[in-house]
Amino acid sequence: MQLTSETIPRYTVLTRYVQTGLSLLCWCLAISAVALIDGGYWSTDAYGIAVGILTFIWLAYVMFVPARYPKYANGLAAVVGEVLINIFWFTSFIASAAQRGPESCNFRGWGNRYLKDWGSSCKVAKAYIAFAAITWLFFIFSTFFVIKTSIPHFKIGTNAVINAPVLVGGTLGAAVASDPEDPEAAERDLEGGLQPEETVHVSDEAEKEITVDPQVSQVDPHVSQVTTHTQDQETAQDLGTVKMPDETYQPYTSTLDTHNK
Repeated sequence: MQLTSETIPRYTVLTRYVQTGLSLLCWCLAISAVALIDGGYWSTDAYGIAVGILTFIWLAYVMFVPARYPKYANGLAAVVGEVLINIFWFTSFIASAAQRGPESCNFRGWGNRYLKDWGSSCKVAKAYIAFAAITWLFFIFSTFFVIKTSIPHFKIGTNAVINAPVLVGGTLGAAVASDPEDPEAAERDLEGGLQPEETVHVSDEAEKEITVDPQVSQVDPHVSQVTTHTQDQETAQDLGTVKMPDETYQPYTSTLDTHNK
């Protein structure tokens, strides 16, 4: 699998589809783990429900806002939000595994008085742990894609990340070209690590600058003097004067011939 600027957005969109399905499954499992216990619930199960809701909001943002309302899509928000969602799923997976992983699903509660369907809730919670880990794994993939596409913008500055176009899925596209008539200018600027307003001055000793002497041009428009200037020579080298022929030929008539006639 080759990761390029063209393939990464496609892989990210496919990853979002998988994340949506897994998040919905984990969310339903967390709700079931809470609902199956009569008289109380574990805080990790409630945290899983909250993480699922936040994930749905985030997936809706990265999938629909860049496509329908691109002016409201912020590059820095895409990077920070992706990292936060990744952390939420990691903490939810770890907390559930630490609290409900060691439980025995045969336990019916203290005195079997108020924890109804403890065994069913325990099994659902253990299933949530497994699928939450898989969901977190896919968010690692998407976080990697988003950060990879944002690195060229971070090399320029924070403003470049904020103003970077956000593609469907949450990855960042190339910066807007500095020249509207040249759409490839932004990519060249990013590859060279330059800002659109920045220019590069190249010093080459062998480079020559050709100029036209304005004084000679004013005297005779048909005559131009070409000179070369190099950095190693302080004086100009005269390449010669070129006489341009007239466009029409006028025969020469002597005044003596006129008097003789």
